[in-house]
Amino acid sequence: WLWGLVKAFGMLAFAKQRYKSLEAAGKKWSGKKKFEEVVGGWSFNPGRSYDPNVKDWSKILGGCPVKEEAVRAMAEAHEWL
Repeated sequence: WLWGLVKAFGMLAFAKQRYKSLEAAGKKWSGKKKFEEVVGGWSFNPGRSYDPNVKDWSKILGGCPVKEEAVRAMAEAHEWL
């Protein structure tokens, strides 16, 4: 959604502020902990930042009909923010 804000409305400064909380959440992410343990400390802006090390987005994006476009948008937003 941050990619869309920047592209449509030029809200780069706002998007950067929101992305900081996603990056902080991403640093706490661990595949060894239960989901509930990891997300318990997330801010009002839930989620985590783009991880360029993820190779297979199909499991994460599930039935998304535009997976390739979504991954490109996440990568582009990650570069901006």
